[in-house]
Amino acid sequence: MWRLSSLCGLAITLYAGSAPAQAVRPNAGFTANNLGPSDDGSTWHVSLGFEVTYFGANYTQVYVNNNGWVSFDSEVSTLFTATKLNQRLLAVFFADVDTRADAGTGTLHWGIDTVDGMPAFGATWPGVGYYELHTDKVDTFQVVLIDRSDTGAGHFDVEFNYGTILWESGDRSDGSVDGVGGSPSAIVGYSDGVDASFFPGSGIPGAFLDSNPATGLIHGPAQGGVLGRYTFEFREDLVPGPEDASVVGDAGALDATVGASTAASSPTPADPPPSALGCACKLTANRTDDGGTRVTLLTCAMSALVLCRRRR
Repeated sequence: MWRLSSLCGLAITLYAGSAPAQAVRPNAGFTANNLGPSDDGSTWHVSLGFEVTYFGANYTQVYVNNNGWVSFDSEVSTLFTATKLNQRLLAVFFADVDTRADAGTGTLHWGIDTVDGMPAFGATWPGVGYYELHTDKVDTFQVVLIDRSDTGAGHFDVEFNYGTILWESGDRSDGSVDGVGGSPSAIVGYSDGVDASFFPGSGIPGAFLDSNPATGLIHGPAQGGVLGRYTFEFREDLVPGPEDASVVGDAGALDATVGASTAASSPTPADPPPSALGCACKLTANRTDDGGTRVTLLTCAMSALVLCRRRR
C-alpha cells in the first residue's frame, strides 16, 4: 500500500456578488500559442516569464498537458490515467481531453500576459472536446499563474478559472456515456509529487458539471466576486544554491501510473506547505488484489470512495 495525504480543511473564502464576472480571463497573451488538435499531447517546456518556488524547487518554465494540467518537472505525454500524483503539478481539470476533431480554435492555448499589473502565465482550454473525437459537449477552463514577487521572491498565486463544464469523462472511463458518468471522472487539485490535494468531488461523476448547482465548478466559490474562480496563494521563498530546478529534462521523469512506488525518487515536500484559498483533502490509494487501485478521498468529517479503477 502507498499513502498520499495532505492538509484537510484549508479555508475557502466566499464572497457575495450580484452579477458575477466571467471567470476565464480573456487576456490575448494567454491564447498566443496553440498546441493544435491533440489527444494526450503536451507542450515542451514553455516560459512562465518569471520565477516561482513550488514545493522546494525553483522554476521559470512549465509543461502544459492537453488533459488539463500543468507539470513543473517534465513533459508527460501519455494515455490518460486516473492520477499522476508523483508529479509536481496543477490539475485545473484533469480529464480525458481530445481536440483532434477541432480545426484549431477549441484547442489548448497558452502564453504570457499581466494580471492586475503583475506578470502572469495562462493556459486556456477554450471549448475542448473529449475522447474519442467528441465535440457534442465542450468544456472551457483555464489555469493562471501570477507573479507575486512583490510579497517575496518565488511567491505566486494560482487561479483555476471555469467557464463551461458539460463533460467529465472520455470513452475510456468505465460507464461514461456521452462524456458523463464515467469512472474516473475529472479531478481538480494540485500535487507536490508526494502529497495530493484534491477538491471534494474529484473522481465523482456529476460533481463538477454545470448541471450540479451545489458543487458544479462554475457555481462557486465566487472569490473576489467572480463565480467559477478558485485562487491559491503559494508563499515559499526561492531555494538558494546549485540545486535550482528551473529546467528538469525527461531523464528525471517519474513513472506516471497510479500505484507506482514514490518513496525513493519523489522529492520531499516543503515544510510548511503553501497557504491556499481553496479546499484540500486527504487522499489514500491502496493496491487491490486484482491489480487495480482504489482511491479514497477523505473530506474533513467523512470519507467517500471516489474511484476504483483497474490498471491498464
